[in-house]
Amino acid sequence: MLSPDIPQSTRELRGRGKTSAFSMSYSQAENVVLICTRVPSNIENSTYDLYMTPKDGDFSSDPETERASGVTAIWVARNRFAVLDRRYSLVITNLKNEVMKNVQISNCDEIFYAGTGMLLFRDSAQVILFDVQQKRQLAEIRISKYRYVIWSNDMSHVALLLNYILNIFNRKLESLCLISENTRVKSGA
Repeated sequence: MLSPDIPQSTRELRGRGKTSAFSMSYSQAENVVLICTRVPSNIENSTYDLYMTPKDGDFSSDPETERASGVTAIWVARNRFAVLDRRYSLVITNLKNEVMKNVQISNCDEIFYAGTGMLLFRDSAQVILFDVQQKRQLAEIRISKYRYVIWSNDMSHVALLLNYILNIFNRKLESLCLISENTRVKSGA
């Protein structure tokens, strides 16, 4: 049993049962957290929760929460986030969970952060660097389906991780290095 002095939203987050948190992303400027949950057997029923925590650090009360449907949600600016919805189109949303703009994309099954206003789109055969503001593709590479994206601290290099392969690219998605391992690659640290 959870302690009664733990806020209700924290108890809900811990007690989700069979659905687990798939990803979490934090906007430090606005003190807001996005938590995406997925049911592996039915990705179309995925949701994201928007937790607005108090800026003064008082966690005795429940933070404001909003829940909506979406496969993945990621910050693209301090007060806007991108949602890959059930129809696999991109929706840019503000902190009130209001739709700011829709962006039609094709064959995207996952999105990843690529810097302010930028996203990486993944499909089964390629990775696309996309500028959300200009609604245009900046770079594209042919690569099989990868699982993880890890950016360097200055966002000048990116590592794309598959099960046994580590690909390193520069900011323009030009290949710098390919490392193949006999054991499973688990992180880019």
